[in-house]
Amino acid sequence: MNRILIEQIFRYDENQMFILGSLFPDSLENIRKSTIPKATSVKGIKFYQLQDTISGYVHLQQNWDSYNAIPVSATAIETALEVLSQLNKDDIFSKGIEVNVFPMRDGGIQFEFDADGRHSADLCAELEIDRDGQMFFLQFDADANMVKKAPIYSYDLSEISILLEEAQYV
Repeated sequence: MNRILIEQIFRYDENQMFILGSLFPDSLENIRKSTIPKATSVKGIKFYQLQDTISGYVHLQQNWDSYNAIPVSATAIETALEVLSQLNKDDIFSKGIEVNVFPMRDGGIQFEFDADGRHSADLCAELEIDRDGQMFFLQFDADANMVKKAPIYSYDLSEISILLEEAQYV
């Protein structure tokens, strides 16, 4: 899917602060069918902010970071929106895990997960989506050393939530 088609997919209404609709291909039908939070809840606000952020990566051009980064691929954007939908479905936004998302220099997208370990270990993990849609879950210890790297397959996105919950109690 090319950049222009992705721009046509998302129609944004600044007055309502969320995506109104889309022309998603059939492969993304599950995004439309997932449970969408109410826009007035904290969970809903975070969901829509992240959705808007990910959708906005379609506008990044070559050299967007002034260090010759390439544009985020349409495949990475589609995969990230599927991941976001799954995180919402698994209620991650209500479990005390801070979720942030960033473009990567190689045309991918990175989800960052942080949680304060009041009753458990501190959580610091990432989900990296490369420009081809390949995903890897990375977990780090308190000294920022990688302790786990696991591939995630698009047919098993619920694995992300399982890994996040396990990481909180390591």
